[in-house]
Amino acid sequence: MGATDQVLGEALGKPFVRKTFPVADRARARTMIEAIERSFDANLAGLTWMDAETRARALEKAAQIANKIGFPDRWRDYGTLEIDRTSYLENLIRGAIFESRRQLDKIGRPVDRTEWLITPPTVNAYYNPSLNEIVFPAGILQPPFFMVAAPDAVNYGAIGMVMGHELTHGFDDQGRKFDGHGNLRDW
Repeated sequence: MGATDQVLGEALGKPFVRKTFPVADRARARTMIEAIERSFDANLAGLTWMDAETRARALEKAAQIANKIGFPDRWRDYGTLEIDRTSYLENLIRGAIFESRRQLDKIGRPVDRTEWLITPPTVNAYYNPSLNEIVFPAGILQPPFFMVAAPDAVNYGAIGMVMGHELTHGFDDQGRKFDGHGNLRDW
């Protein structure tokens, strides 16, 4: 399963999302992270130890954070990747070649801000400083971390903690080195 996820992660992710992650879950998760961000902004605005210029830049950066919830808006196309049942090793090799070409094709092109660095079934989340984004795949938006039918308190105590954790990475000792556009600039 891990090898399939590594080579065909978004293709594997489509049926996973279809089966486990209804539209209502995506909307509820988005509402939660937006509420956490509003709370973060309110707390940030009241900090007495931060000077006004730094606070303004932090609020500006916070407003520019992109939230990716559940799955990509545009799925990766694997149409040129040949997979067959004859050789596991050859499938892995073709998968590695496919990914190398996909990465090399990015050279000289604008950054694709819609791309995900982990697959939808992954039980994890991340903050990416160079894109100023937080990503919560459908895999982590499952019980016990997240249940659309659960009371808010349960979800905020579980996935809400993860959301707040990832948000603060944008402002920690590493995240502070990047501005709201993802440029390496210690503000």
